[in-house]
Amino acid sequence: MTVSFDKGVRAYEAGDVETAKASLMSLAELGDSSVQFALAELLTYEKGFSDNFQTAIRWYTKAAKQGHADAQYKLGRAYRVGLGAQRNEISALKWCTLAAEQGHIEAQYSVGVVYSRGSGVPKNLEAALK
Repeated sequence: MTVSFDKGVRAYEAGDVETAKASLMSLAELGDSSVQFALAELLTYEKGFSDNFQTAIRWYTKAAKQGHADAQYKLGRAYRVGLGAQRNEISALKWCTLAAEQGHIEAQYSVGVVYSRGSGVPKNLEAALK
């Protein structure tokens, strides 16, 4: 039986969290970065999903490695605060920079703040303004 994203969404909207998880996990395993990001968001923020931030980080990472800018930004934030991953300023900057280079506005701001404050990197106002 082919599992669809719509089935997962319908299950979630009906309150069937377990079916929604199973549907989205099946699709995410197939490698679609948008589904991987959606699953990570549900694992992070939605009632019934938010038990395991490490699992969310795994899905953010898979999507981020495929160039998904939102996933790169969220992964960078997770490394910055240590949510689901060990706090790591260098990894945070790496992922936020990749998202920023794709035009992700929040990531651009975040990278600017890092360089303006010198958080984990030498303070660099020229890089911050960029």
